[in-house]
Amino acid sequence: MSTDSNDRLALHHRIEFEVGTSNSIVLSGTDAQVARALLDNAERDLDALRHQRAQLQYQCEQASARVEKLHTALAPHKRLPTELLSYIFILSSGEGQHDFPPSGDPTPPWVLRAVCSRWRAIALSDRRLWNSISVDLVGNWNPVAIPESANLQDLVKTERFLSSILPQTGSLSLSLRVGGSMLYIQRAFDAVIAPRAHRVTDLYLGLPGLAYPMFLSMLLAQFVSLQSLELEFMSFFPANSPPIRDLPPTLREIVIAGDSSPFLCLQSPEVSWGHITNLNIAEIEDVQFSAVSSILMRCTALVKCMIKVYGSGRIDEHITLPLLQSLALTFEDGAVLNSLTLPGLKQLYMSPDTEGAVLPLVELSTMVRRSGCALEDVTMYAFYLSLVVHCDSAGQTAFFAATPSLVKVTMPNVP
Repeated sequence: MSTDSNDRLALHHRIEFEVGTSNSIVLSGTDAQVARALLDNAERDLDALRHQRAQLQYQCEQASARVEKLHTALAPHKRLPTELLSYIFILSSGEGQHDFPPSGDPTPPWVLRAVCSRWRAIALSDRRLWNSISVDLVGNWNPVAIPESANLQDLVKTERFLSSILPQTGSLSLSLRVGGSMLYIQRAFDAVIAPRAHRVTDLYLGLPGLAYPMFLSMLLAQFVSLQSLELEFMSFFPANSPPIRDLPPTLREIVIAGDSSPFLCLQSPEVSWGHITNLNIAEIEDVQFSAVSSILMRCTALVKCMIKVYGSGRIDEHITLPLLQSLALTFEDGAVLNSLTLPGLKQLYMSPDTEGAVLPLVELSTMVRRSGCALEDVTMYAFYLSLVVHCDSAGQTAFFAATPSLVKVTMPNVP
């Protein structure tokens, strides 16, 4: 290598590694021209590499897209039958209603946004996944932290969401809990229930008592397919409310919980109870037997009944339920059994809710003989675990003598 070449390489090295790393060394005019030439060459090399990198990046993206398409072409899920995919989604969604607004947990069916478009389309088109929705707006109502206008805007979003996922035809199972102002409740009802009332077969409503007249006024006319109705009165029922005109003739099951004031309208003689087969009023607060008896007398088709009552009834309140097979009775006074004749009774759950109560085995034995029923299963228990109940030997003897058909009996530990 020539001396000039060595000198030039040495200069290039000095410019780049000595002057280029120091803020105090200043190049002479000639050396500065050499440095300028080196800079121009380096910038051209850098631009060329950047161009090559861009080309390689583009080629990588094209290759990645090609690989993705080939994966899709060979994806095993494409060979799964639609029926099997629907079955998988039904299993993963569970047996309960789908809550809305959805919880923050990534649980089915809200994880559908993470699956492929074909699976999503299949799931959204399967009405079995979406015909049971629960909308709980009680937690959303906070007029101090959230203005009512914001809550009303959320209702618009809720309505749009339900319109997109709920089947447009066929039966529906809906659940709605809502509190707040009457305007908010009315809007919530209009968004969730009213547009679909004619298709609802199973309905749960949790409303303040003051809001129920709004629902009851449309119960008979619009809920033409209703089979099961559960009402929770989250506050008192207005005493001046008009009585219920009647229950839908399609209704078979009714559950009522909460405040006892709704009996003011349920006891109306205009209400027909003859088509109700399942009645549950065990969760109503402080209901007298006299209030329940006027309803039970008209439940001639009743097959299953759960009630909790206070008082013992009167002689003129005798009730015969020829088709009743299962009765769950929580009582204050076992004398209520003297008012019942139940020829078809097979299963009885009986629970006193007063301290020191005596199990009414004598009254039960008399009721069984009077009814002529073939009682098979009897469970007696204290309504509260802390309660102590008593059972006399004479009552036990009478009970077992009256129930030769008995297959199973469960009694509490008694002193």
